[in-house]
Amino acid sequence: MATRQLLGLRVELTFHWGFWVRAPFTSRYQETLTIPPPTTLIGALAEPLIHFGLLNGVKGEVVKTDLGVSSAAAILDSAIPAVSFYFNEKQAGFTYEDTNKYITLHYHQLVPEKDEKTGTLLGKRRYLPQYRMGALRVGKVSMPNGRGTACYIIDLNEARKLLVDNPEECFLKAASNITRVGSKESIVSVSRAEILPNLNVLKPPLEVRTKCYFPYKLAEASSEPREFYIEKFWRGGWSRKDKLIFEDYIIPGTRVPISTKPTNFKIVDGYVIMLRDEEVLCF
Repeated sequence: MATRQLLGLRVELTFHWGFWVRAPFTSRYQETLTIPPPTTLIGALAEPLIHFGLLNGVKGEVVKTDLGVSSAAAILDSAIPAVSFYFNEKQAGFTYEDTNKYITLHYHQLVPEKDEKTGTLLGKRRYLPQYRMGALRVGKVSMPNGRGTACYIIDLNEARKLLVDNPEECFLKAASNITRVGSKESIVSVSRAEILPNLNVLKPPLEVRTKCYFPYKLAEASSEPREFYIEKFWRGGWSRKDKLIFEDYIIPGTRVPISTKPTNFKIVDGYVIMLRDEEVLCF
């Protein structure tokens, strides 16, 4: 870590109505996470980088790697060792379920369907008109005009290999043009984006006070306060052959209502970087 040049990126944004982020392997019941996970934040930053042609050799939303066809966001994974998010204080959100009509054909098994009276084979059930559409419950977070901050740690050595120009300029331009965080309808507007150079890396054990979520395994269990909850996030999974690695994260604040509150923790492993007061990233 001592030989790595690290850069901080802060992006202050406002949600239009709220957001939804679905966890992998969910299908008919699409429950949402309460806060944007690391992969979603990396994807949000990758989209404008791709749009402006700032990633070397990337012409579209997908790339071909050793693991097959992947999301172009996979390229950024090696250059962003840590990312986190928090909601502004006094902001509160709530989860709800939005029932919509969707194509459900892909959820049905390929079983034969017979006419009840004649016994005539009608074809595979999933392709019949009456089975092609259905009502699905989609979990969403309601937070109209909700404000939050995405925090990124960028490895400059890796970033220089990936970008067509100066990393600071590329990331600042991309961050200023983030349009969504989550699903395509999770629209945001960016109010401020800034680069924080010359970051100091601290080595645990040490006490921190932070609004930013971080991996559960880095904190000492006996020192955990009450005002936090656990969400299961993941890294990887950018293609079908890319193995997902699930991990528990500590989220400072409350699940109901969804909010962020600066909280004290004892970090016993990994690395610690402070961007600003109470913006401490642990990884």
